[in-house]
Amino acid sequence: MSIHLVPSSQLSFKRPLIHGSRETLLVINSGNDPVMFKVKTTAPKQYTVKPNAGRIEPQSQVEVQVMLQSFKEEPPADYKCKDKFLVQWAAIKPVYEALPISEMWGITELEDRESIHQQKLKVNFLAPIPTVNEEQEESEAIMNRSPIVEPIMVRELGKISFSKAEIED
Repeated sequence: MSIHLVPSSQLSFKRPLIHGSRETLLVINSGNDPVMFKVKTTAPKQYTVKPNAGRIEPQSQVEVQVMLQSFKEEPPADYKCKDKFLVQWAAIKPVYEALPISEMWGITELEDRESIHQQKLKVNFLAPIPTVNEEQEESEAIMNRSPIVEPIMVRELGKISFSKAEIED
């Protein structure tokens, strides 16, 4: 049984978080047997996971949508999220083929716990991406603080040259 998660260690949500955010988790079964999976989180009220459990046929994959509920206020840029996800999977035994996934999980957890594999994923809130206006304001603030005089460039036949005063500084 060979399951791979993409991303494999961290779910990264884009800002602004006041509008909510969505991330896709691929659960890939590169093995030759069907598997069942389920996704758990440490913050179930903060996230919607669809599907949160299911079956993956051999040499197939499932796209799991993880939706972060919107925040009332945007968290600080340096906020460290402590939320985590746990993806569990196990082979589907032929005798359980006809059962619903929830019943297969119940039986497996009671009778064959050691066959359950799992992988943890951390949650990361990406730094805000500055808008064009924010970048321009930052550039202007740097120029206003800087004692350097704006360079004067003269174009001559495709070459850039500097005035004598700039070179001496």
